[in-house]
Amino acid sequence: MFTVWLLAPLMLTSLTLAGTGAPAVAHGDPDHLALTPPMGWSNWDAFSPRTVTEQHIRAITDKMTALGMRDVGYEYVIVGAGWQAGSRAANGEMQADGTKFPGGMRALADYVHSKGFEFGLQAAPGSQNCPGWPTPGTGTAPGATYADKAQFDANTFASWGVDFIRLDGCGYQDMRPADMTAKAWARHVYGAWRQALDTTGREIVYWGNGQQYTTPGMWAPLGLNMWRIKGDLHPCWESVLKGIDTNAPLASLASPGHWNDPDFLVLGTPRNEWPNTPCFTGGLTNTEGRSQFSLWAIMTAPLVAGTDLRVDSPFTIKTLTNPDVIAVDQDPLGRQGRRIRTNGSQEVWAKRLANGDRAVVLFNRSSRRATIATSAREIGMPAASRYFLHRLWSHCVYSTTSRISSAVGRHGVSMTRVSLRRATGWPRCA
Repeated sequence: MFTVWLLAPLMLTSLTLAGTGAPAVAHGDPDHLALTPPMGWSNWDAFSPRTVTEQHIRAITDKMTALGMRDVGYEYVIVGAGWQAGSRAANGEMQADGTKFPGGMRALADYVHSKGFEFGLQAAPGSQNCPGWPTPGTGTAPGATYADKAQFDANTFASWGVDFIRLDGCGYQDMRPADMTAKAWARHVYGAWRQALDTTGREIVYWGNGQQYTTPGMWAPLGLNMWRIKGDLHPCWESVLKGIDTNAPLASLASPGHWNDPDFLVLGTPRNEWPNTPCFTGGLTNTEGRSQFSLWAIMTAPLVAGTDLRVDSPFTIKTLTNPDVIAVDQDPLGRQGRRIRTNGSQEVWAKRLANGDRAVVLFNRSSRRATIATSAREIGMPAASRYFLHRLWSHCVYSTTSRISSAVGRHGVSMTRVSLRRATGWPRCA
């Protein structure tokens, strides 16, 4: 029997919270949103702002349903930049591009909801969005404060049934008063939006992306549920490594409801525009994509896929939907895993889980195969005569008295869940 480690609102098994007494909690708790890192899909990497359409979003929602992605934790379908018309409606509200999104945002949200997912939108807090396109002014009266403007648009989003907002980091600094610093204005803008979203009365998860004017430590006190820690991640190995290295020292900032975001998962089929990226060499290999997914999971990062799921390989789909790896990411303790040892080429990562287990990633950054080892003591396990090592990608288990070791290929990982007892239904590793 295949053991699934996931918690409610997914599935709860005997190993999930054994001995902790901790209750399972879900996204959308009235007092606390995003208690585990949000999971979903957004179109930015698959369909550019110039090409994305309502038909794309509906088709991907259907594909996510067919693949059972909601059952393993994917909750949000997020429409990125490119949905908005170049002018506001007569009543001052933002409106969808009538050519690309003829049904409008409310109807699209209803469709996404009908499939069991939550609906998200990317928006910009200022005069232009991140592709550099102008955004259509404000729907409030002249002389309104920035908070008034944020509230007006937040009310529109709530009326459409939006559950998740990605507030991008473009176009708002040109609205900054002369007597405010860039950082102070960023704090004001993003704080105003949290207040505006709360005032709507609708529970809306809030993703901020203004990192060029801020530091990661300022986001949680402003009420953001997740925040970008660096610039855009691209589907090439060097970019993935930069995301890992930027996030590694920020572990203390993450906690239930507040998550460091090293950007989208870039495994899978890249869109046509990506060859213009300086580091692009055709996208990640299967090994590199699996490494990104593993590192994002142990870093307790949001898992937001961006690939075209309609044409992805079975390997990519299997990677994105591995329930045992997802369970590490979604563990309710909410601790971000840490890089506990590195020599520059090989790394050991460990994460404490709610039931006392440890997740371990042995990560080979180099271009040559390498044997990487750690011990039960080094990863923080209590003293015991035997430990059970559950290999999360090969789905088998073996025991050890202390040593945890694996031969890891170039750019690859070995990911293990270390327990004091063997999980039911796991075969012994050959």
